[in-house]
Parts: sequence; C-alpha cells; structure tokens
Amino acid sequence: MEQILHHVAVYFKGKQQARRFFEQGLGLALQYAYDLGNDLAEHIFACPLCRDMHVRVYQLDARCLLEVFCADADIAPHPVAHLCLSLPGRESLVTRCRDHGVRVQVITRPGKADLVFVIDPSGNRYEIKEE
Repeated sequence: MEQILHHVAVYFKGKQQARRFFEQGLGLALQYAYDLGNDLAEHIFACPLCRDMHVRVYQLDARCLLEVFCADADIAPHPVAHLCLSLPGRESLVTRCRDHGVRVQVITRPGKADLVFVIDPSGNRYEIKEE
C-alpha cells in the first residue's frame, strides 16, 4: 500500500506574521486561504481558543500541502497540529482502528466529505483522506 503525505498543519500566532514568515521569509506561494468557522474549529480541535481562525495553504511539493492555522491566541500545545495521510480504503482503516482500540473521530459536514481523524495513544492526530 502506497502511503502519501497529503498535508501538514501548524499553528501560527497572527495572520500577518504568518504571511510575512511563509511568503516573504520562506518564499512559499499562497495557494488559497479561508476562514475556518468557529463551530467547526472547536469541534475538530476541541479547543475554545481555536476561534476566528484563518487558514493559509501553501504547496510544498507536487503532492504535499502546508496548512497554516492562524489566530491571535497563545495556544500551547498547538491543537491544530496533525499529519494528513492519503490512504486507500478509508472505511476499512476506520474499522480496523476501532477494532484495535484506536480512538477515531469522524466529523460529518453537510454537503462535504466527512473528516476522519485517528488519535494515537500520545494524543497525536492523523487526518485520513481517501486516496
């Protein structure tokens, strides 16, 4: 089974500081940006400080994105940090994880594909996309 890293997400304090660092400092080209709704942000990351988040997305290479979650709060540890893997057979992976006692979070979004996260015993989050 080929595993492909789909994206990496990091938290950054301040939208303008993120723009300066990633675009001017590192020279990354902004692919797109959006505001993450407060309800969805709190539901995904279970963090009341994750409000009014702005997300800036950069292409790292042909297959991998960098998602930068920006807000004005000091959040540590950063609850938005996660790896996203593109894997075949997402439904069977979810079943297998649950069968082995791995915590799985499925978030249903009207009109969009469900978000699926698996959480390892140390609390690290892995978003699973269907390949």
